[in-house]
Amino acid sequence: MVSPARDVRGAMKALEAAGVRTNRIAPNDPMFDSFVSDLDPHVVLFDRFTLEEMFGWRVFAHAPNALRILDTQDLHFLRHQRQQRVESNDKNTRRHYDEDDDDQETNAQMDATFGWEAPTVEIEAKRLDFRCPRLTREIGSILRSDLSLLVSPFEHSILSSVFDIQPHRLHLAPFFFNDNHNQQQKARLHTREHTQHTQQHQDTQDTQQPQDTQDSRQGSRQGTKAIGNSIVGLGQGPSLPVEKRRLDFVSIGNFRHPPNLDSVKLLKYHIWPRIVSRLSCPSQHSLRVYGAFPPKEVMDLSDPETGFIVQGPARCQYETLGKYRCLLAPLRYGAGIKGKIADAWSVATPVVTSPLGSEGMMPEDWSVKGVEFGGHVASDLDEFADLAVMLMEDDAAWESAALNAHRCAVRLFEFQEGASKLLSAISEAGLNMETRRENNWLQALLMDEYHRSTEFKSRYIEAAQRNRNS
Repeated sequence: MVSPARDVRGAMKALEAAGVRTNRIAPNDPMFDSFVSDLDPHVVLFDRFTLEEMFGWRVFAHAPNALRILDTQDLHFLRHQRQQRVESNDKNTRRHYDEDDDDQETNAQMDATFGWEAPTVEIEAKRLDFRCPRLTREIGSILRSDLSLLVSPFEHSILSSVFDIQPHRLHLAPFFFNDNHNQQQKARLHTREHTQHTQQHQDTQDTQQPQDTQDSRQGSRQGTKAIGNSIVGLGQGPSLPVEKRRLDFVSIGNFRHPPNLDSVKLLKYHIWPRIVSRLSCPSQHSLRVYGAFPPKEVMDLSDPETGFIVQGPARCQYETLGKYRCLLAPLRYGAGIKGKIADAWSVATPVVTSPLGSEGMMPEDWSVKGVEFGGHVASDLDEFADLAVMLMEDDAAWESAALNAHRCAVRLFEFQEGASKLLSAISEAGLNMETRRENNWLQALLMDEYHRSTEFKSRYIEAAQRNRNS
């Protein structure tokens, strides 16, 4: 693994401990040329298009027989343009987030922004700005690569139908949950028979013991009553212990990712007040907000009096999400598949999200039959609040959604099948690389020196650095 990034978080040490050789290579450094030539790799994987721009031409020149694979992560131009549209709409049609929530005009405008339908490929194609430099750079990187990995079926359709990229040059490769992870999460769940048997015993005990009177906003729920929120049919084996009832909502996401910051503000000013007004006993419930790198403006949103509590970074997203009743993810823009939703599903935590949040996460997107979405998709703010309250207060609705959540995690992101298909796609691309390159005139055109602007920009920076050091 070679990277120009500084090992700020110890990632390289962790990789080395797992048996991966690592090197740090400075960008625009000719030492990479001899490094990759001596290494003579069979496959080179670029982590996003910016790395392909930085090193792809060097690999082409000094390891021409290497299969060049681009890991897109998600389509950055799509996420960027969606963000621009939302922010432009915010600026043109409504005031700031912290406006009085009683302002009906502001709420109506916010509903109009939030309530966009999940876009089809045809609608998205009409919205795209094809002159956007970010789009042309990323599409150029995809066209130069032998194989591009995508995480979302929607993005696969965009590239194949709008940009006419051959299907054999694209492969769907989302993140996967391996068998060990699924077994660990299954062990946290329990069967209905055991729940019903234990519930009768627990109910008898609860009538003989004082209830936990601690305010739910001040601490844990260790003393709360267990109920029949069981997961059914998750596998064979002995009955598992009943878990305590989950009484809080959760939001999670890295705050350096703009859609997460936007969704937390939306929760604070427009959704959480609606939820509180609908809960039968709001003092028993809170919304806990987790995320790495929270800025001061996010920490300042915390208000224990209203139950909106900013927790900051989570030590383990699975342990954290598994403690809560429902994930709230009102995403207004973004791309790819949603890691927070998949992580919540893996611990049987259902989600309420927006149409955009559900993009790439619906079972039908992956041609998976017999599985329903693990939660609910809301089309406006009032429906979002109604669905969240239903999952909190209706045990049967929560059981059904939690079961669907776990099934989605297992069926949509299963490791063995996904890894096998990925390795097959890489193997096929490698075996047919020469033939595919010979028949791909557009790739050859973009690799011609007349069109290699990223190479010459890099050479210019390299020369400038050399002159400064001389």
